[in-house]
Amino acid sequence: MAVKLYLKLCVLGFVYIFTARCQISDWKPKVNVDKMRENWFRGGLEKIKMTEKQQEWWDSLGQRKVSMLDNGKANLLPRKELRQLTSSERNQYFRALRATMDTKPDPNDVRSEYMLFVEMHHFANSPAAHFGAAFLPWHREFLWRFEGALESHEPGVRIPFWDSSLDRDLPVPEDSILWSEHLMGNSQGVVTSGPFAFWPLLQACTHGGTYLHRNVATRNWLLYSDDDINYPSTERMFRDLVMYISPRLEIDHGGPHSYVGGPMDDLYCSPSDPIFWSLHAFVDRIWEDFRLYTQITDLETEYPTSADGDIGGDSHQFFAPMRPFNGMTNIQGLSTHYTSNYYFYWPRSITCSGHWQCVSDFLFCDAGRCRSMIRQGGSCQGLSSEACYGNAICSLGRCV
Repeated sequence: MAVKLYLKLCVLGFVYIFTARCQISDWKPKVNVDKMRENWFRGGLEKIKMTEKQQEWWDSLGQRKVSMLDNGKANLLPRKELRQLTSSERNQYFRALRATMDTKPDPNDVRSEYMLFVEMHHFANSPAAHFGAAFLPWHREFLWRFEGALESHEPGVRIPFWDSSLDRDLPVPEDSILWSEHLMGNSQGVVTSGPFAFWPLLQACTHGGTYLHRNVATRNWLLYSDDDINYPSTERMFRDLVMYISPRLEIDHGGPHSYVGGPMDDLYCSPSDPIFWSLHAFVDRIWEDFRLYTQITDLETEYPTSADGDIGGDSHQFFAPMRPFNGMTNIQGLSTHYTSNYYFYWPRSITCSGHWQCVSDFLFCDAGRCRSMIRQGGSCQGLSSEACYGNAICSLGRCV
């Protein structure tokens, strides 16, 4: 009863603030926000517990070491767009993901490293992960720790980002090479191709089947547009990017979640699909570009308070514990140590005058804009054979 009342108050509060915001902006949400909230809170208030060995492993991820160069500087490594990875980098990333699924921190418990990360992305364990000011710093820490788990299996690996604007303007975005055996596997039904074929799901996330499944949409407007990506450049303070003061950035990220379908369309289970990490790396990249080029306030100390407006409740306050990361508070997620010691973002492939400028065998140049190549059998209507991956040609509007 208490949970239902809490949800009702949250939704009513959102409707009031969101309506007020829409009066001064042409932006409209791409997704059903009430559905997003319902999925996020449906697990209730009961925390998922770890065993002693699992907790010890989890806490160790917060003590990730900095790789140093001979000159005494941190060895920063790039997070690239998924299709920009070299064959070696791509295989390394896929191996690392598989290793986290195959490795159990506690041999006496069925949960793997990967599944524990899925469980921690859960309202009761991580109340500040969504719908408030801590959304961006919380997910930065979450990705950083997951990247550390990956690196324990494959040193030097980094999470690639997914720039869905590369897919948005294809004749049929679902036909992107991204959804093929070469990259993330098939787009419809149970994933049976690629590195994540028959990828297991947590019991709590099996309402659609035992294995990872997708229902990639035909609605290209769910994907990021250039306007979605660039709009933070019109703001100047971190507070201008956070729910509920300004809901756009957090709500926009729900578009690709909904587009992929399956567990990705359910915030409670969304990390079940490995594309989750690349989507959130892109969100983190948008935020980092804002911090580097637009933000005029102090990067590590400017955090909104309730005096600025509704920031999502007590769990989103700057001094609140950033659960489930023991010893951290939300404001610590604003630290520059992540991008000073561990990673930086590789330039996006956007404008081009030729195929080579897209810097990937999975991208092609179309009318001055890099776009994703199209998988075998996909629609290439209105495009040349350069749009077709591999040795395929565009014939009668299909890559064959």
